[in-house]
Amino acid sequence: MRETNQVRESLLCHDSSPQLVHRNPPSSSLILRLYLGHFLARWGARMWEFSVGLYMINIWPDSLLLTAVYGVVEASSTALFGPIIGKLVNRLTYVQVLRLWLLTQNLSFIVAGITVTWLLVHSGLRLSGFALFISLVVLTNVSGAMGTLSTLAGTILVEREWVIVIANGEPPEVLTNMNSVIRRIDLSCKLFAPVASGFIISFISLEASAVALALWNIISVWLQYWLLKSVYDGIPALSENDKKRKARFEQKNPVEVSSSISTDTEILLSYKGSSSALEEHSWKQKVIKRLSKVAFFDAWIVYLRQDVVLPGVALSLLYFSVLSFGTLMTATLEWKGIPAYVIGIVRGISATVGIAATLLYPILHTRISTLRTGLWSIWTQWSFLLLCAASVWIQNNNISAWMLMGGVSASRLGLWMFDLSVMQQMQDQVPDSDRCIVGGVQNSLQSILHLLSYVSGIIVSNPKDFGKLTILSVLSTMLAAVLYTFHVYRARFRDEAFSSNITAQDIIITNCIRPNSIQAWPRMWEFSVGLYMMSVWPGSLILTAVYGVVEAASIALFGPIVGQLVDKLTYVQVLRWWMLTQSVSFIVAGVTVTWLLVHSSMINAGFAVCFSLIVLTNVSGAIGVLSTLAGTILVEKEWVIVIAKGEPPKVLSNMNSVIRRIDLSCKLFAPVASGFIISFISVEASAVALALWNVTSVWLQYWLLKSVYDGIPALSESDEKRKARFDQKGQVERNPSMSTDTKVLVSHLGSTSPFKVYSWRQNIERLSKATFLDAWIVYLQQDVLLPGLAVCLLYYNILSFGPLMTATLVWKGIPAYIVGIVRGISAVVGIAATLLYPFLHARISTLRTGLWAIWIQWSFLLLCFASVWIQDSNFSAWMLMAGGATSQIGLYMFDLSVTQQVQDEVPESDRCIVGGVQNSLQSSVNLLSYVMGIIISNPKDFGKLTVLSVLAATLAALLYSFHTYRVRKYLLV
Repeated sequence: MRETNQVRESLLCHDSSPQLVHRNPPSSSLILRLYLGHFLARWGARMWEFSVGLYMINIWPDSLLLTAVYGVVEASSTALFGPIIGKLVNRLTYVQVLRLWLLTQNLSFIVAGITVTWLLVHSGLRLSGFALFISLVVLTNVSGAMGTLSTLAGTILVEREWVIVIANGEPPEVLTNMNSVIRRIDLSCKLFAPVASGFIISFISLEASAVALALWNIISVWLQYWLLKSVYDGIPALSENDKKRKARFEQKNPVEVSSSISTDTEILLSYKGSSSALEEHSWKQKVIKRLSKVAFFDAWIVYLRQDVVLPGVALSLLYFSVLSFGTLMTATLEWKGIPAYVIGIVRGISATVGIAATLLYPILHTRISTLRTGLWSIWTQWSFLLLCAASVWIQNNNISAWMLMGGVSASRLGLWMFDLSVMQQMQDQVPDSDRCIVGGVQNSLQSILHLLSYVSGIIVSNPKDFGKLTILSVLSTMLAAVLYTFHVYRARFRDEAFSSNITAQDIIITNCIRPNSIQAWPRMWEFSVGLYMMSVWPGSLILTAVYGVVEAASIALFGPIVGQLVDKLTYVQVLRWWMLTQSVSFIVAGVTVTWLLVHSSMINAGFAVCFSLIVLTNVSGAIGVLSTLAGTILVEKEWVIVIAKGEPPKVLSNMNSVIRRIDLSCKLFAPVASGFIISFISVEASAVALALWNVTSVWLQYWLLKSVYDGIPALSESDEKRKARFDQKGQVERNPSMSTDTKVLVSHLGSTSPFKVYSWRQNIERLSKATFLDAWIVYLQQDVLLPGLAVCLLYYNILSFGPLMTATLVWKGIPAYIVGIVRGISAVVGIAATLLYPFLHARISTLRTGLWAIWIQWSFLLLCFASVWIQDSNFSAWMLMAGGATSQIGLYMFDLSVTQQVQDEVPESDRCIVGGVQNSLQSSVNLLSYVMGIIISNPKDFGKLTVLSVLAATLAALLYSFHTYRVRKYLLV
């Protein structure tokens, strides 16, 4: 750990490299034996990897089903047992791992080769003896999966352990060069093994290829073991490190070994806000101790602690790709008429490009650092994959196939440099005791994503639809690039922070709002629900408008109650209710929508059931939106103000901008992803993806936001004050300003009878105790009432890619993925607004920034207004989208301006209540827009709704201008 800390300090503080311990380097002959043994082991694995797709598509012609099933079995076995393999390698001695690896790998591929040969020779077995056929297919799958698992053990042993031990004490470039050579060996096997296998298949037979695979593993296993065992015997550092590992596990029992994990887990799950903290801590400790004995939980917690978790996740996302000459792509290319030997040659060329990447990596690494090399690499890969995306729209089968192969081959330059960059970051930053475990989990995570690619191959099993898988792969690569870019930004900011003596609290303040990016993905539902409803009841906006009415009415009705609930509960209680309710609601909504879409005839055949499911979808969506409102109030109206308290004004301004940028980023990526799923897979798949997202992400959301609460003392201190305030005061005392203001409101009633006055006062006092009037009177007292009303009027605006506008655009013939892309562009414009806002705010004040912003928005909306009178439906739709997208720059600057005015001028005790009422008022106005959508439900009459929206924006601009004049006494100067 001390050496790791020294390396970390040198990286953060830009000092010289850690002091090197000079010792005699291992002889070049031993290093050569290491490389040769690794080459022999990888050759057999690469032969199988290339050939298995061709075997399966010949066993079951004209279908990718067997190929995809094998991929699922292989990937799921690594996903399931990867962490266990990592822990096994960590506990066994090097020699034990070596023996287990080589024996299991070679024996598995021998069995797989024999069973495949039998299936190919007896090609009619599928019809004449189906039970035997299934048994042999199962045996082939299991053998291949075991071979892959044993290869994983060898990869962890050589790449994650031995090279680090051998390079320990040597100059940094030694490790870089060894990593590059090992990756070069792997890619050389990827170059020559498929070429050799392809020539055997094309010029002899498929059966001869399977026999050659079995014979190779029988002959080479002995030479592999001798080479690698001689490396172990000849390099003292390996045996010394092996003894240390053995001694460590002899001295510690399993509980002690995982003590650090238990400690970290307890910290993650500690809870400060409960009066029964000791009891809660006790049961949590028991649960965690039991769970930590499970290999998966134990290993995953170790992985999630690492500083390099984001690069690891980014690398894993690249495995959700069929664009890698894997089994699915190989089988598809053969189906398209590309001969096996040509596929082998092109795959070899792609491996040559990869080898070039391993030669280029050390050069870039020494000049622009490991971190930046990864950044350049991942975006280089994505750029080349755009050629594959373009091939989807090429009608000529042959040209499309060559474009696909060209894009994939060229992209290997970026892929393998990125792989080397992430590997070296893990080697540098992961502690010695965690290396094997992290390696196992990393491979498990990669296999989970790889498994999903094969699952998508099973769903889209027709080779004609391979373009859909191509688009998903390109999107996954883009997400990986964005994630890694985010990590680079965070890491380089941290370096600057250490070099400029920025405190840890400053870093927490800057980073604490990141978790909001995960929970903001309800944008996926917001975009898709209009398309779902239009698909359930085609040709009408009625269901879309009804859903909008239900959602808006629920916020209008319950918004003040949600605000008061957030004000009364502790932060942790709000966080838990928010996460649980939001996720469960969107899961239920996703399931019910899927059922409605799959059983599309139900609206005629079973109207009662259909109506019940529609009601359940509407209620679930409304509850989900209400819980999202609670989270919005908690983070945007409370936490950011508490965190920024005592800081310079620009801190709050910047945090508001970043939070809005996060929301808009989700508005950018979620609709694009959903639109592509709808356009290239199905509407049903989009609904399933929504439900799965909420199932998987809720745990990470809670952990991230809870760690923010635990890490920032100001939040827990503010929480204690809130709790003490409500403990000391009764319900009446909690609203003293209400009672006072109510008395002021009724002090001049104009009646001569004191009894009548008293009677009126009693009635108003009683009404003021009701939640709605109580909260609304607090809102109406505020100085920022007019800006709040102006923002609300903008919610009577259907020109913001909401459900009505989205459904209308699809009705006009605009594909869903195009709508998603343009909505993404509008989000980019909004993100630009969040970058421009702090600049304008610092120069012309918050008030004037809002004035400029609202009129800029109005100006761009005139383009939508003009589209109403355009006869050409397609041109009118594009004008509508252009005006809606460009107007976002004014909209979000105005929104930020009003948000900051509310934060600055509303008292602390009223913040949550005002936030709830503000959202309620916004939803009330939004409700009116949906009511108009019900009244004007024919998509042909959408122009009428457009005109009403522009008029509402005009009224909002005039209201805010009046507020500005009232405050400043003038407007333009």
